[in-house]
Amino acid sequence: MTKITDLESLYIEDREGRLEYAVYNPGQKRGILCFHGFGLGPEMYKDIAAKNRDLTFVCMELLGHGRSQIYSKSDPSKDYFTLTNRLIQSFNFEQLSLSGFSLGARYALSMWQYYGNSIDEVFLIAPAGLTPDPWFNSATGSGLQKRLFKVFMTNKSVLKFVAFGAEKIGLISTKKSDVAIKFIQNDALRRKVYEAWVWASYFTISAASIRSLVTQTSTRVTILLAQNDAFIDEQKIKKFVDTLPGIRLIKKPISHNAMAEIDFLQEVQ
Repeated sequence: MTKITDLESLYIEDREGRLEYAVYNPGQKRGILCFHGFGLGPEMYKDIAAKNRDLTFVCMELLGHGRSQIYSKSDPSKDYFTLTNRLIQSFNFEQLSLSGFSLGARYALSMWQYYGNSIDEVFLIAPAGLTPDPWFNSATGSGLQKRLFKVFMTNKSVLKFVAFGAEKIGLISTKKSDVAIKFIQNDALRRKVYEAWVWASYFTISAASIRSLVTQTSTRVTILLAQNDAFIDEQKIKKFVDTLPGIRLIKKPISHNAMAEIDFLQEVQ
């Protein structure tokens, strides 16, 4: 059942799990299902929603954040979709779009796989995991990769050594190495990164499935990138996008975190 208290303290709970969410501009015929980035929450979209009153924003909380959880790990992405879709159906939208920022882009892409051609438009903002990345792959890859990632994230000296070594041999940029080293001393943050990324590993998305969605659906796709991004490899994404027809690519001269605040809907006007 769904309990309503206020717009930013909502949740849906059933046998699959419990998901926290927020709703902005309720009652519109068009909706957009949104997924925030790591360390943020559904309220990330509050100011953007205030500038786009003709859309109802349904903003979900990512797993590994707040109190959202899926009770079974047999197929978390399917259970997450089941709960989310149950919620979305209650709005009776005539049109539905998707948006995801950073880690949330992986959730948005996973939802698109379930919804298929019924999605009108997809907005991927500084998307994590869209192209191969050593850090992201170690967290969301095979069982061995996940075990190694756990070792990295629970051992400060190992993480520092790996970050420094990966930078030296060119596996990651200096910016990414600096970011990794900065939070080495923060035990709580390292645990949160580990939990959030491991949950994200269940939301599988491949280059082949993205290509299939782009070519076999009428969904419009926009990718927005930060030119000064310490997390996302802009050049890799650009090369990938160049192989796909019809994807709109927008670059902003700002940082990765600043991308969470841009009005992406106005950017595509």
